Amino acid sequence: MQPERWKSRVTPETTSRSGIPVQQGELNSAAVLGAGSWGTALAIQLVRGGLEVTLWGRDADLVREINRSRRNSRYLPDTELPDGLIADSSLERAVSGAGLVMIAAPTHAFGQLVGQLDPLLGRRGLSWACNCLLYTSPSPRDHS
Repeated sequence: MQPERWKSRVTPETTSRSGIPVQQGELNSAAVLGAGSWGTALAIQLVRGGLEVTLWGRDADLVREINRSRRNSRYLPDTELPDGLIADSSLERAVSGAGLVMIAAPTHAFGQLVGQLDPLLGRRGLSWACNCLLYTSPSPRDHS
């Protein structure tokens, strides 16, 4: 299910902003957790691939600035952010409805962030990209 703020932009009968057809039941949204340079770059690439992306950052001032200026001036100041990218400082809102959840936060913050995500993920798996490694885990609830 897509977050309410995307319902007017992406429906099963339309195409994404990248021009890729969106069919009901397909992966069409993602949350990237970590609004640093790595997370922002991943979010941009996911939007270019046709997904609607929420970029989560813990710094509410940075999130407001990203949404207002369409740039992450702190980490990627020369890069304009695409229209399919929304920044949010609420972890719950960021992962709500996301078909793909990726962590791109510093390694020292990884454990705490995973703990905060546990009640929010439901049956979804989790991917992370820390220290240049990419790994996707199955949902722990699939094994119970």
